[in-house]
Order: sequence, then C-alpha cells, then structure tokens
Amino acid sequence: MRSPWPLPLLLVLLILISSLGIVYARYEARIQFIALQKLQQAKQQATDEWGQLQLEQAATGTLEQILRRATNELQMHIPTQIQSMPLPPNPPQ
Repeated sequence: MRSPWPLPLLLVLLILISSLGIVYARYEARIQFIALQKLQQAKQQATDEWGQLQLEQAATGTLEQILRRATNELQMHIPTQIQSMPLPPNPPQ
C-alpha cells in the first residue's frame, strides 16, 4: 500500500516553486521597467540637447552667411583701427 503523502507533497512543492518563479519574474520586470524609464529620460535629455545644438548651428550658420554676403556682394569689410574714428562722448544735439 502506498503512502498518501507523496502526491500532495509534490503538488505543494511545485506550487511553491512556481510561486517563487512568479515573484522573481515580477522583480525582474520591475528592475527592467526602472531601467527603461532611465533610458527614456536619457533619450529625452539627448533629444533636447540635440535640438538646442541644431538651433545654435542654425544661428551660427546664419551669421556666417551674413558675413559672407556682406563681404562678397556688398564689398564690406571690418575697418582697421586707422579707418575707425571714435565718437565724441556726448554727441551734440
């Protein structure tokens, strides 16, 4: 005659192992979710910085274009110290 304990004991052991597996899976999911949030935050910061750099590049490019056009098309140049004349401190009114 077989003992009635092996089957229920085996089932309890399997339930316990599966419960531990569920707890571990949830723990890992939380860890991965936190890592995902950190990566999304870093991505947002990089995107913001990229946008700022693009704006700066556009502004710099515009100033270079203005200088090139002033030099080439309008024959303008930056005056030397000899060519410049300081204004009087209080201009007459």
